[in-house]
This record gives sequence, C-alpha cells and structure tokens, in this order.
Amino acid sequence: QYLIRDTAIQCWSGEHAAWTFGLALPGILLWGISVPLAGVCMLRRNRKSLDDAQMLAKYGFLYRGLTKNCYYWEAVILARKVAIASIVVFLYFLDASIQALICLAVLIVSYRIHETVSPYVTSELNKLEIRSIVV
Repeated sequence: QYLIRDTAIQCWSGEHAAWTFGLALPGILLWGISVPLAGVCMLRRNRKSLDDAQMLAKYGFLYRGLTKNCYYWEAVILARKVAIASIVVFLYFLDASIQALICLAVLIVSYRIHETVSPYVTSELNKLEIRSIVV
C-alpha cells in the first residue's frame, strides 16, 4: 500500500514507519491516554471536593453536568474515540468491512454502557449522548 497523497511513499516502511512510530504512536499514547488518565487521577484524588468553588473554577468543565459517581465520564468518551481511531489506523491490514464491524462492536458496547450508567444529571443529556453514539 502507498500513501494517496504521495504514491512514492510505501505505507509502514521507511519514512512512513519512522513518522508513524516516532511521532504518531507517541502522540496517541501521550494525548490520547496519558493526559486523560492524569485528569481522571486528579479528579479521583479530589473527588470529595469537586463541589468546591476553586475546583469548579479550575476543573469543572471536565465533570459539570455529570452525576457525582461519574466525574470521570469525559475520559470514557475520549477512550471510545481513541479506540475507533486506533482501529482504523492500526488495523489497516484488515478489510474495511472487518474494521467497520470492530468499530460497530465498540459503539454497541459504548451504547450499552452509557444506557446502563446514565452518567449525566439530566435525561436530555443522556439521550443526546446516546444519539451521538448511534449517529
């Protein structure tokens, strides 16, 4: 397989592999996993003071609108997005229909988990998130 924009570059070899494993993979690990995990750890450590004015001002955007027990839910949503992107990028060797089925499985599991947990304080927000998973 070759890059669409530059057919002189063969995918997963030489320069492409260097960029993929030197920049893309570390970027996914850092921004897609490490940063959200650090955020969840910080919220968990301060979970008893999430209603404090200082915490709300600083980190409220991460958990405002969520139930008390689901302060971490933004990380769950991000994990779903990273999973789908990773399936498409790193399972390139599979047929597109297989990739689509794996992505569909991720979405079905996400749907069921969201439906069971109902992490948002209002039913409207829960319904909206379910619709975003379905679409």
